[in-house]
Amino acid sequence: MPTAEQIGANRCVRAKDARARLDTLAAHDIYAIARIVVAKDPLLAERKAAWSVKDRVTGELWRDRINSAWVDAYNDSVWIYSAQLAQEAAQMGFQEVQFDYVRFPDEPRERMATAIFPAHRPGRTQREAVREHVALLKDRLKSSGVPVTFDIFGLTASATGDLGIGQVWEDFVSVADVVLPMMYPSHYYRGAFGYAWPNGQPYRVVRSALTEALKRSEPLPGSAEIRPFLQAFTLGRRLPRYTPFEIREQIRAVEDLGITSWVLWNPRSVYQRGSLRSNDGTEPAAGQTISSRGGR
Repeated sequence: MPTAEQIGANRCVRAKDARARLDTLAAHDIYAIARIVVAKDPLLAERKAAWSVKDRVTGELWRDRINSAWVDAYNDSVWIYSAQLAQEAAQMGFQEVQFDYVRFPDEPRERMATAIFPAHRPGRTQREAVREHVALLKDRLKSSGVPVTFDIFGLTASATGDLGIGQVWEDFVSVADVVLPMMYPSHYYRGAFGYAWPNGQPYRVVRSALTEALKRSEPLPGSAEIRPFLQAFTLGRRLPRYTPFEIREQIRAVEDLGITSWVLWNPRSVYQRGSLRSNDGTEPAAGQTISSRGGR
């Protein structure tokens, strides 16, 4: 791919034996998903400055609170590049392409005040940009034959606006094959769904959030499958720590609503076997862990 070669992305490969790994996954009947990051791509932002968000004060690249540069989500070229990456992944043998960071930055207002989006046209909203480009991704991958899926904020199922990042529930579920709302209890504000401390209510919060998601999807014919991301990590000092019990409570909430597909997320890619049930319904030993490299 020309753009990947220009920016050196093809030299930053973590798994140079990707094709061999795909063969191994296929031999063990493991479903292979290629995750493609769209807007939060520091390498692309730094090597393709014309595609990047600029800082109004310094004139340099704008950066978020952890010093990452972002590309301009108004820019068509950014999304075309993501589509090309996804097409290549499908050709390699991945069974699904999953787009992440399909949005504008979620930074405090004072930091966003310094951000300039060079490709922005007067009157065009963030929601319009995201909606149009989600449709572009789906259209460009029609011939690939693989499902096109999107990671989105869990709050999109409850919010009336676009959360300041351009994401609206209906804009995704009316186009995607699968949406993956990140319904982590720790990410809900105090008082959400009537719970003073949502992080301490893994079953109730996930069930409440998914109930709203299902309700919003119901009027839309052919709406996307919902496959929620669930919290397999502990955030903050306040209890509870997320042990296999809290993780299984989230899974129970999903399955009680008739949803059979879900994904666990841990930023270190370390998962406790006790969080999962075996096919015969028995509980694995709680102390065991599964570790894999990667990040999100």
